[in-house]
Amino acid sequence: MVGVSMAKQDVLIKKDWLDDVEALLDGTQMEKLCYGLVIYGLYGDKLETDDKMLQMGLNLIYSQMDKMGATYSRNRAASELGAEKRAKLDPIRIWKLYNEENLSGAEIIKLLEEESGCRIAPSTLYSNKGWQQRDNRHPDFMKTENVEILENSENYEKVENVNSENTKWEF
Repeated sequence: MVGVSMAKQDVLIKKDWLDDVEALLDGTQMEKLCYGLVIYGLYGDKLETDDKMLQMGLNLIYSQMDKMGATYSRNRAASELGAEKRAKLDPIRIWKLYNEENLSGAEIIKLLEEESGCRIAPSTLYSNKGWQQRDNRHPDFMKTENVEILENSENYEKVENVNSENTKWEF
């Protein structure tokens, strides 16, 4: 993708950009425009020309390429830096945020993003076991070592053990 000040690896040129300036430029100008976009996209070098219409077209598209490149870079950096944090969303915490704090999915994502400083995709939350079993009072991801944590939750249904001579089963 396109960035501002360093050599590029890839370039994306949208057909809409070319369509927008096609009616304003002749064939030779369009060739120069395409060349200028490729050179800017790959190497970051802007084509300077005395042709005012061509320069206007280049400048308009350069700014779009910069915006797109900045968005791509920001999202990629957030993805790389936060991948480990997002992958380790604690299902117990997610379950408790929903059940005890009464937070919606969007509110949980916002809270987690504020805490981690990373973007959290909705699919990351919605694929988490804590979210998937948010309405289950006995989530299956709770193991024996987590029972104490879960039992302290006000929304966890406690099941009593019954020992009686008339009863075959313990619950």
